[in-house]
Amino acid sequence: MKAFAKKEIRDNMTFRKFSPRSSPLNYHLVPMVITIAAVGVFSILWGERISIYGGFGWDGRVYGTIAQNMDVRSLDFFYIQRIFSSLIVHSSLTVLQQPLDNEHVVVAFSVLNLVALLSSCFLYRCIASELNLSTSGFWLGFIGIFVNFLCLKSLWYVPVMTDFAAIALSLAMLLFYLRKQQLPLALVTLLGAFTWPTLIYIGVLLLTFPRTPIVEQDTRHPRYLAAGLAAFVFASVLALYYVWGRELKYSAAAPIRVLVPFSLALCLMYVYAASVLLLHGISGRTIFTSLTPRRAAIAGTLFAAARIPAYYFASSSRHYVNALSTTADIVERSVVRPLGFLAAHAIYFGPVFLLFLFYWKPFSKLIRSYGLGLTLVILMGVFLSINTESRQNIPSYVMAVPFLGLLVKTPALPARFFWLIGALALASSKVWMRMRLPAYDDGKWLRFPLQRLFMSVGPWIDNRMFVLQGAIVLATAILLYVYLRHRRHEVNC
Repeated sequence: MKAFAKKEIRDNMTFRKFSPRSSPLNYHLVPMVITIAAVGVFSILWGERISIYGGFGWDGRVYGTIAQNMDVRSLDFFYIQRIFSSLIVHSSLTVLQQPLDNEHVVVAFSVLNLVALLSSCFLYRCIASELNLSTSGFWLGFIGIFVNFLCLKSLWYVPVMTDFAAIALSLAMLLFYLRKQQLPLALVTLLGAFTWPTLIYIGVLLLTFPRTPIVEQDTRHPRYLAAGLAAFVFASVLALYYVWGRELKYSAAAPIRVLVPFSLALCLMYVYAASVLLLHGISGRTIFTSLTPRRAAIAGTLFAAARIPAYYFASSSRHYVNALSTTADIVERSVVRPLGFLAAHAIYFGPVFLLFLFYWKPFSKLIRSYGLGLTLVILMGVFLSINTESRQNIPSYVMAVPFLGLLVKTPALPARFFWLIGALALASSKVWMRMRLPAYDDGKWLRFPLQRLFMSVGPWIDNRMFVLQGAIVLATAILLYVYLRHRRHEVNC
């Protein structure tokens, strides 16, 4: 018994070999890596790249400038949580004795993005080994994570971003959680705290609640929790739209005011249904018994270790994006258009996102079998998913996709289904489309030519482009639903 306990502690506190055991999936990893490497190299050497703000783009103005001068004290608290990539770029160019001008910084970010994406492929392969995914499930996860507007178009066209690093760190956190490796998970969480704002919260949840299957109970607590979350969204929307009369900023698409009540009703139904299914069988006692003082102390210490330096070095003279303003943006955007957030995610992440809508009940049951920590991370993703700016939900999305691969075993879907969804994903990625944006930002994001980029970024999709793309998403959803239902009927027969 003592030997077993010592082995468990050693596994939790040390790194295990990354190399997965010999498996047929290793042969499928090779074409995936070659594909991503080819896309990345082509994009870096010959691909189209934004020229606005000296090639940095909008948010990239901050990341690129910091990579040049490392003036961290000039940053507000929000941006100081994203300095990790800029630090790597600055250090790499300095060590290689390269100029810190815009051109070199942009190329360095592009190379860093490629390294992060290739690392993500390998991390995903390790996760697939832990989950024992089939070949078809493995490819489905690859399509969901890597074949979309985010990975094939957006971050090569606007490379001075931290999104690719967030993908890699999210997958690393999931891997260490599945392997019950506490020390590696804590270290990745610390890096994530300075890469992507929500990663620190995800890491704290995964550290506090380890991978232990949830024993479901006969309880009404999930209904109360789901109703409370829906009530919070309801009250927030009422306050923002009808009490304070707040308007969306940053030239985002204006809400269709006459449809706000209808949009709100659909949003509340979505939040309640998704939450109550995900939390089924989880009571307050479940949460209390899953919490251990030692792990909570480690998570709290890590949170303080990340937050205190960030508060200390951040400039207090600047107005920054905080949790309150972020929450306001999320609920405000949720009712701009009826179920607009679902269409926005399908546009941004591709058609694999739609499978969550069809498989949410079995997916929720599966997630609960992997522990309360992961379940709470997905619950956080449910709330973030009502935000039409899909990239804000990158961590929860990429951590959820591999589990879809486990669900496709039951209907035994044929190869043509995966070819179909792969083709749809490739088409929706817009990798084939030329942006041709001007060299300056005129602020007219809802009009062409800037709409060529922003037509895929939820809050800034023009109403006409939303109707067009929404119709395509709806047709895709119907096609997939009919196919899956027909396949399920064939299997039952």
